[in-house]
Amino acid sequence: MHAVYWSNTNAETGSGQLALSRSGHLAYALGGVYPERRRAAVRITPQGDTVPLAVDSAQYIQLRGSPDGRRIAFVTGWGPWQVSIHELARGVTQRLEIDGYHTFPVAWSPDGRSIAFGIDGEVWTASADGASAQEVLAAGGRPRRLQSWSPNGDLAWLRPGETAEPGEYQEDIWIMSEGGEEAPFFESKANEGWATFSPDGRWIAYVSNQSGSLEVYARPYPGPGSPTQLSSDGGINPAWSPDGQRLYYLSPGIEGGWVLMGVNIDPGDGFRPGRPFPVLEGW
Repeated sequence: MHAVYWSNTNAETGSGQLALSRSGHLAYALGGVYPERRRAAVRITPQGDTVPLAVDSAQYIQLRGSPDGRRIAFVTGWGPWQVSIHELARGVTQRLEIDGYHTFPVAWSPDGRSIAFGIDGEVWTASADGASAQEVLAAGGRPRRLQSWSPNGDLAWLRPGETAEPGEYQEDIWIMSEGGEEAPFFESKANEGWATFSPDGRWIAYVSNQSGSLEVYARPYPGPGSPTQLSSDGGINPAWSPDGQRLYYLSPGIEGGWVLMGVNIDPGDGFRPGRPFPVLEGW
């Protein structure tokens, strides 16, 4: 089963590598359902060039840059995931000690001092330098899957939709204001995911299957306003440029690969996106 914002490694077979002899001896290969696939982490310039990061190869699940662009938070491993902070200038990586079975993605606070993450359906935060203990931001209630933290302190996460049919997988985008109030950003019968605030906090980009396929949209925040579709041939994983004048996303390529696409956003009044164009092909 595939779901929005659910990772698929093509390795979830549950099969084992083992052999049993007639004498009763068992030989097996160590590992789990998710075999470790170590990869290098790179940065991609606006021109499409790749620059390796000074970090060890690992099974990277997510990478997210800090608001000031000086650090990168990345999640590695498979259950429980590990969260680390890498300083680009010094080339130093520090692993955060997080108690509990936490989930990805992680989100930076607006001031870059904290990291938010999920534990057992709740939203928690911890100091990005590991100096202070973790604290709960949103406890109890229905399960939450953290998505993004806006410049004004609002949090976006996914919750099971109220309009979902029995047995149907469907999530809506919810917002918790800095004052602690929770409310849906909007509700629909479609499945939404990958919600991410623009750098100025005026827009939320997200993915929806409202058209029958996964496409990238943007809506004004806090609303109201109609969605603007940004992708044309499928899209997931939207990410804003630091100035908010370009939105990137992944589009399906040939033979199961991905194409990194870009959409330029007119910096004038309103929201006027340009035509999608490939930034990096052949992933």
